[in-house]
Amino acid sequence: MDLPTLYLPAGSAMFLARPIMLLMTKKEFLKKFGAHVSRIRRQKGYSQDRLCLEAGLSRGTVSKIEAAKTEAKVYTIAKVAKTLRVPLSKLTDFEF
Repeated sequence: MDLPTLYLPAGSAMFLARPIMLLMTKKEFLKKFGAHVSRIRRQKGYSQDRLCLEAGLSRGTVSKIEAAKTEAKVYTIAKVAKTLRVPLSKLTDFEF
């Protein structure tokens, strides 16, 4: 399993923190994230097509995020959050 390394600022310098231990694979994480985004989208009454149109994203991008086929960029997630009128933190607030 790939374990990410977390770099945290300490003053103006960066130091290596202890690696964060995730209890799932990247694929499992992406599946949970995609399902969470899909659930919020549907709760807000948006189809994938409507979300894409209003957020200025391709249908493929949203479909791939929800199907765990890609890692979404933070800017893309922010566009989804703004379009759905939810805080960015709501899209990233799920158990993993």
